[in-house]
Amino acid sequence: MDMTDTKAGLCDQFSSYHNSDLFSDFTIKCGEIKWKVHKFVLAVHSDVLKKCCHGTFKESSEGVLDLSEHESLVHYLYHFSYDYVLSNANPDKHLGEGSFHIDMAIIADKYFITGLNALANAKFADDIAPFVQDDETLAPLATKAFEVPQATSLARELLVNSIVRNRTLGDNPRGSVASAMRDNGEFAVDVALALQSSIPDTRLSIEQIMRSLEAADHARRVT
Repeated sequence: MDMTDTKAGLCDQFSSYHNSDLFSDFTIKCGEIKWKVHKFVLAVHSDVLKKCCHGTFKESSEGVLDLSEHESLVHYLYHFSYDYVLSNANPDKHLGEGSFHIDMAIIADKYFITGLNALANAKFADDIAPFVQDDETLAPLATKAFEVPQATSLARELLVNSIVRNRTLGDNPRGSVASAMRDNGEFAVDVALALQSSIPDTRLSIEQIMRSLEAADHARRVT
């Protein structure tokens, strides 16, 4: 048996214990929902989760970790993958799924689960980024991604590139993306730098771009 078969076999063994009481010695809770899990599985994925199982953490003594995030985190711990299910609350596939993958990347960063963070960013890159072009979708995704920038580096880069490539600011100088840039300085600077590098033959500066945004903001307030 080669290493690929061995790895696949171990993954199958992990997945067989998902939602199983057999050997379960810990509980993850999300609202009223509870999942019986295994300390060893948590420790394999994350030093933060390992500390929740052992030591002086309240969760260690109570044997319960309260997570107000997604069931998909628990699924990933056992299957090394997760799937997105279209939400009735957000029927727009690209906005809903894109937000979901960004949330998963942020959760992974919070608990130092590097594999999940890489997977979430990759899913965003493959399933969302190529299809998101309009101002109304780019703005909320970028706003969410820039809230925790260290968790969403690839998603942020792809969103900024899409804004530049699709001339979002030129077509919508008072639109949602421009408004989001005013609210988040790091987002504004990243877009400005991307714009500047995309047109090297001009003397366009970051200061000029920011002045243009300020002028558009002033015009919006006047009207």
